Amino acid sequence: MSTKEQLQAQIRQLEMLVTKYEDGYETFAESVNEVNNQLAVLKGYAQMAASEKDPVTRELVTVIISTGSRIQSLLRSAADRFPSTEPASTILGPGKKQTMVSILVVDDEAMVRGLLKSLLTKLGYGVVVASSGPEAVQLCSKQRFDIIFMDYRLEDMTGLEVLEQVRPIQATARIVFLTGDPNIAEVQASVRGAGADGFITKPFEVSEIERVVERLL
Repeated sequence: MSTKEQLQAQIRQLEMLVTKYEDGYETFAESVNEVNNQLAVLKGYAQMAASEKDPVTRELVTVIISTGSRIQSLLRSAADRFPSTEPASTILGPGKKQTMVSILVVDDEAMVRGLLKSLLTKLGYGVVVASSGPEAVQLCSKQRFDIIFMDYRLEDMTGLEVLEQVRPIQATARIVFLTGDPNIAEVQASVRGAGADGFITKPFEVSEIERVVERLL
């Protein structure tokens, strides 16, 4: 197996690990530890491959080391802020939310879906996730959402295409786009023109998600 194939295999294993925990925040602390351990292994493979001559492999190595470090920092911050032994009701305090706020997270990256679901559930919100545009449209036809976090570029549709379909049936939902696209100005202009209520770049900070949700509510 080549170095590049080893790295790709480690990435697939990491995504499977995140998917394992994205449906329940009770195991959040455990998932943070396991994901961070897997990230450390992945970064170790990447560092060993740093001397490779293939430019594609070297570019992949750079992305893995940089992104892996940012994700580890983000996960540690979330774990410190929301200990798994403390229920969401304790964190929120009595009377801070009169009704359950419903949030939809649409992203084709399992890690992003899992992290947002864990964080937002800890904050006391009801969270549903979708990994594709059609799945998001289907969910929006069955349930009302207060806030929708929408990936700008999905594998099957763009976030703007999804927004065009869900807006007529989710007229009151606040839409926040997520993107890792380097053309920030262009993307921001596009989502504002489409009537989005917010815009967040990846990787994001936990505090940024909290601020956006509080502002929209």
